[in-house]
Amino acid sequence: MAGSAIAQLLPTLVDKLTPNGQVPAHNDVMEMVGGLLKNLERAS
Repeated sequence: MAGSAIAQLLPTLVDKLTPNGQVPAHNDVMEMVGGLLKNLERAS
């Protein structure tokens, strides 16, 4: 079950973390991950 959820979430996560196919600066990545986690908490 967890593997299926990760498989569905991973492509979206990669798309959000690599805008325009570029890996952003470390600080920007940390902010994006924090925002995504907050959204996931609200959704559950």
